[in-house]
Amino acid sequence: CARKPRVFLATYGPVQWSRARATFSSGFFGAAGMDVVDNLGFASASEAAAAAVEQRADIVVACSEDANYRDTVPEIMHILRASETPMLLIVAGNPVDDLPALRAAGMHACIHLRTDVGATLTELLRTLGIEIQ
Repeated sequence: CARKPRVFLATYGPVQWSRARATFSSGFFGAAGMDVVDNLGFASASEAAAAAVEQRADIVVACSEDANYRDTVPEIMHILRASETPMLLIVAGNPVDDLPALRAAGMHACIHLRTDVGATLTELLRTLGIEIQ
């Protein structure tokens, strides 16, 4: 039996954005039977990232508003890279203007309403070394 990846929802910023995106992300990753860890939200992106490290997540999903990601994704990646556990950072949203900067900072992918769920989940599982049937 393949292991279930742990997905940590890193919720921060305006609650209307962080909760909406956490709910979307929970369904997105739950569709593949992944272990989704939700929370009540964090005061900052760095607190959310530290909690993801503590949870030993495989995938960390930044759940905030698009305008926050340019500043917070590099901060989150710095914390994730300092841990001993390799983690993929996914951004919930579609910050089109900031995609090159977010990729350069280490973001793996974005998920949003137009994302091909099946293809994205398949690619993530393969990246994590989990074979799918």
